[in-house]
Amino acid sequence: MESIVGPIVDKALETVLKKIEDGKKLSIEDLVVLMIGMFRETNRRIDEANKRLDAITDALNKRIDALDAKIDVKINDVYRRIDETNKRIDVILRLMGDMEERINKRMDSLNARINDIDKSLNAKIDDIGKSLSARIDEVSRRVEDTNRRIDETNKRIDEVLKLIGGMEERINRRIDETNKRIDTLLEAIAKSGH
Repeated sequence: MESIVGPIVDKALETVLKKIEDGKKLSIEDLVVLMIGMFRETNRRIDEANKRLDAITDALNKRIDALDAKIDVKINDVYRRIDETNKRIDVILRLMGDMEERINKRMDSLNARINDIDKSLNAKIDDIGKSLSARIDEVSRRVEDTNRRIDETNKRIDEVLKLIGGMEERINRRIDETNKRIDTLLEAIAKSGH
């Protein structure tokens, strides 16, 4: 419809503008044509502004999608590292369980031997007590070593949690910066429309 009416309105508008240049009085029909021309120009500018806004929105969406993809990669990497740490902790826990079981078996065996020695060789109780103390000291040292390794593992977990906290803070800051840039862009578009 616009393609048919457009040239007619353009021609009528030229005539009205010529009358204005010549200082002639405008009729009601001339005023209507002038208003239609103004509306068409306003609509054309609005259409252009909408096209520019659509292009900016598409570009922003692409950048946001790219940012989301980068964030997903980093989050997945953090999850992977956490999973690896958890697996290593599981291995350590299994080793500790095995160690405790072996210690318990050795202690059971030792107690059985002590009972036999106590029954048959009362004279050697002091020597056996010294040997037993030495072995208990060894077990204590191993337990202390195990506790140290647990503490080291806990420190590594704390470091991972700090990394996650720092990453979350950086991600939130970048999102805030992106939102501010979008707001600034929208304000500029709004100003350019006036």
